[in-house]
Amino acid sequence: MNHAVGPTKGRKARSVPVPAFVLDELSLQCQSKAAGELVFSGRDGRYLTWAKSSAGWFAAAVTRAKVQKITPHDLRHTCASLAVSAGANVLALQRMLGHTSAKVTLDTYADLFDDDLDKVAVTLDSQYSPKMWPNGGQERPWSGASKQKNYRLAAFSLR
Repeated sequence: MNHAVGPTKGRKARSVPVPAFVLDELSLQCQSKAAGELVFSGRDGRYLTWAKSSAGWFAAAVTRAKVQKITPHDLRHTCASLAVSAGANVLALQRMLGHTSAKVTLDTYADLFDDDLDKVAVTLDSQYSPKMWPNGGQERPWSGASKQKNYRLAAFSLR
């Protein structure tokens, strides 16, 4: 039985953001555990076996949960999709997934960024449409006298 305890596949440290609601649930699972004890273990208290088997513990958990058939790798793709929906940029997603380059991330998940063009248009409209200009659009942020007002036209968030 092989267990992946130690460095990642690429032998580099990886940061994975974990939402507070997940940490809250994990803390409940840890309450009855001793320091150093596994949070999720097999019946013998040792590491769970690889979840790749169609008859293994993960497949059994999916069946008990009465959800669509999924694999642990499907959860990785779901995580990437949720991160994109939450506004993660390509470089953050690359780091989170442990990809060697942003190209690998884009080649794998490019379709997840399709809605971003619409987000850009909405953000540009909300930040820079005439209704947002001084004097109701009479004075444009980039015109002569307003240049001294230090408008930041290039910086905006897609969230």
